[in-house]
Amino acid sequence: MSWITTTLMFLGLLGMSLGAGNTQTSKAKVGDSPSNSNTVKNIKLGHTLKLQCNNMTSSEAVTFELAWYKDDERLKESDRIKIFQLNSSLIISSAEEEDVGSYKCEVINDTLVEKIPTQYFKVIWLEVKNLPKSSTVTMQEPLVLEIPVKGKPTPSISWMKDDRSISDIFNSSMVKYEANSYGVPRAKLTISSAQMNYRGTYTCTITIYSMTHTTATFVRVKDVYAALWPFLGIVVEVVVLGIVIFIFEKRRAKAEFEESDTDQGYDQ
Repeated sequence: MSWITTTLMFLGLLGMSLGAGNTQTSKAKVGDSPSNSNTVKNIKLGHTLKLQCNNMTSSEAVTFELAWYKDDERLKESDRIKIFQLNSSLIISSAEEEDVGSYKCEVINDTLVEKIPTQYFKVIWLEVKNLPKSSTVTMQEPLVLEIPVKGKPTPSISWMKDDRSISDIFNSSMVKYEANSYGVPRAKLTISSAQMNYRGTYTCTITIYSMTHTTATFVRVKDVYAALWPFLGIVVEVVVLGIVIFIFEKRRAKAEFEESDTDQGYDQ
């Protein structure tokens, strides 16, 4: 019986150790918070902005105090700004351009700081209208593409043609980058003296932090005389028709003249 008792005691100790391990994992639930990398959030002016810290939405969230900061300045509740401890969220109503900035939420209870790392958010404002699906440029005229984009912080703009950099295709003296009507640098692309090889897909990529937006247009190149060809075609048709009528009338007149001569011969 002694060996049975020893076996039961061993199994009991093993079960206790496994149970303790499971309990430790459960307590670490709040501590399993995600990484503290920046989350980028795009706001719509006049709409509600909501930020929420991950893995802080259980009932345990009410046991600590959560603070929100914008550009390292602690936020206080107001008519527009609401902080909810229960679901670890920040809500700003009627978002404005001034709400753009760096936000973070952190626990200010010393006993939980090590378990729940600070979480960071980048709030941006970006409005973009896509390029038209297709564009047309006449040969010898400059190709001008402008992307209607505005935002804060100022977005960075890059252009490509057929998945290749513009600088790899065109000579730098032919290419000009300018700000668009909203003052965003490089949002207007001008390439001088269009040729047939300008035809292709032009892609514009707008970037703010890790958020990107891509829009493209297919450019067709029109021959400088393209509008003249239909007119010339009509002229040619008229000329050909006139020649045909002239030849027909001339032959008919000749036939009538020969017929009249024959009739006069018979009369004599």
